[in-house]
Amino acid sequence: MIGDLLYRVHLLLQEFSLQKIHEIRVVKNRSRAYHEARKKKLWRSWDLNPGLSACEADTLPLSYTPNCYFVASNHSTSAYIRI
Repeated sequence: MIGDLLYRVHLLLQEFSLQKIHEIRVVKNRSRAYHEARKKKLWRSWDLNPGLSACEADTLPLSYTPNCYFVASNHSTSAYIRI
C-alpha cells in the first residue's frame, strides 16, 4: 500500500513541474484514495530575469548599489573602498 502510494506520488511529480507544486495531499474518497496536486504559482517559477510587466512598462528598473567592500591598505593607513 505504501509502495503504491509512493509510486503514485512519483508519477504526480513527473506530471507536474516541481516548481509549481505547492502541496500534494492524499484525499480518501469512500474506499478509494486519490491524489490531488494543488498547483500554485511561486516566485521561483518565474523567469530569472522576467523584465518589466505590462503595467509597469513605463517605469525604470531599480538601480541596486553594490554591497562589496575591498580594503586597500599600505603599511601606515588602510581605507575601505566600496565597489
